[in-house]
Amino acid sequence: MKILEMFDDLDFLMIPYNFHHDKAVYGKSMPIAAKRKIGILAMKPFAAGFLLKPEGDSSVWMPEDLDEYKKLKKLEAEKGVSLAGSILRHILSHKQISSAVPAMNSVGEARENIDALTGKLLSGADRSFLERHDRLLSRLNGHYLSRRYRWLETEWCRSKTTA
Repeated sequence: MKILEMFDDLDFLMIPYNFHHDKAVYGKSMPIAAKRKIGILAMKPFAAGFLLKPEGDSSVWMPEDLDEYKKLKKLEAEKGVSLAGSILRHILSHKQISSAVPAMNSVGEARENIDALTGKLLSGADRSFLERHDRLLSRLNGHYLSRRYRWLETEWCRSKTTA
C-alpha cells in the first residue's frame, strides 16, 4: 500500500477486509503496519452483505453449488453457527487487525455482531464453516456478488502478490 510510503505518522489504516478476500493486496503492507505500530481497522467484513446473502447471478451457479449453499444455510440454522459471527471472529483472530467495522441494519444484527465480538474466540467449527463457504465462493468466481462489486474477485483478488 503506497499510503504507508507516503505518510510516516499514521495511527491506523482502514481497509476492506473479509475472510474470502483476506489475502488480497495486503501481503507486504500488513507486516510494515505492524512494525510501525499502525492499527488496522477492517471495514466491509461482510463485503456489503454479499458474503452473508449472495445476490449475484445465481443462474450461472452449478446445481452442486446451490446444493452446497442450502446445506450451509441448514447447518447454520441447525448448529446455531453464525456466519456473521464466524466472519468477525476470523477477522479479529488476525494478529494485525485491531478492530472490525461491520454494517448493521437492525437491532438483531447489532446483537449478533456484539455477541461475535465478545467472549469466544475463533473455533474449529468456525474455521470449518468458513472454509466451506470460501470453497463455494471461489467456485462461483464472483457470481455471488452484484455486478457493482465483482471487482473484488476480478481485480482485488487477482492482485494478491502486490502491495
